[in-house]
Amino acid sequence: MLKIGLVQQSAWDLPIDSMPLAAGYMKAVLDADPDLGPETDVRIHNLRGG
Repeated sequence: MLKIGLVQQSAWDLPIDSMPLAAGYMKAVLDADPDLGPETDVRIHNLRGG
């Protein structure tokens, strides 16, 4: 299984995690792909800004 880590950092120091549209969209596309979806483990890692 291929493991993919999408890393994003917020521009601001927010008290809650934000979910940028690009990272969420990329994960959704990979998960929905009939060939790649079952073969990949995609995770989004959020880093606080500041």
